Amino acid sequence: MGAAPPDFQVQATGIPGVRRLEPVPDQAYLHEYYASTYYEALAPGDRRLNADPDAVEEMRWMRESPHADVIATLRELGAGSRTLDIGCGLGELVGSLTDAGFEARGLDPSTMAVEHGRALGRNLIASDLEPFADDLANHGCADVIILSNVLEHIPHPAEVLKRLRRLLAPGGIVMIRVPNDFSALQEKARAAVDQKPWWVAIPDHVNYFTAEGLENFLAAESFEVLRRTADFPLELFLLMGEDYTRDPALGKSCHQRRRRLELAMGQELRMKFNQAMAAIGMGRNTIVFARPR
Repeated sequence: MGAAPPDFQVQATGIPGVRRLEPVPDQAYLHEYYASTYYEALAPGDRRLNADPDAVEEMRWMRESPHADVIATLRELGAGSRTLDIGCGLGELVGSLTDAGFEARGLDPSTMAVEHGRALGRNLIASDLEPFADDLANHGCADVIILSNVLEHIPHPAEVLKRLRRLLAPGGIVMIRVPNDFSALQEKARAAVDQKPWWVAIPDHVNYFTAEGLENFLAAESFEVLRRTADFPLELFLLMGEDYTRDPALGKSCHQRRRRLELAMGQELRMKFNQAMAAIGMGRNTIVFARPR
């Protein structure tokens, strides 16, 4: 495995709201980390692979809240049916899109994750993005490309967007979801619990975007934002005195309450709430739907 450079620092870039890990871990290290070590570290305790009641409820929430909202937004935007989820992991979203009538595929460098997903009947491909996008047979293959919590891990995110352009059909849409890091709410929460920035994950996260920063980055790469939304601002629990950064059991409890809230709200109100959060830069993750200009 390539060596991870020591003495990392998160530094501002030339794009407002975008920060970057310096020095960037070498490509050989990151490739092996995500192709094997990253998923293997998650797998033993990954609730998506278990059948306990909380795992069942987690999967129900995923299908009926975040997945359902992605599907509704794609339909509202008039997106085509061919979807490609890059960095799909086990392919849960691929499964939800398939059930909703989309022609859905997923791409992930982890052979282990892809094998698990295929065993569940999902159309997944074990590959890095670069060789897949460089294959002429795949050019224009997708009406929708999904990057959910991917760009924060990539040493050169602008290069990823260039490859996405090859894969997108004319008029195609990309959905990008990244952690909303160094946001005003996050900084308030950090001060409330007197912590260092717990969201800085080395070497896992290379890039750090605020909601505004993600849109600035996309504008610099000539993408037009069609819809902006967010997901629940979990940092609100910290401001209410529930410090899940120090107590994993409390973090699980906070997430369970978030699930109950979102399911009880119903889709229409939940989507309005999430879009309102996005409008003021809140949300644990920021989500945009965009297309190349």
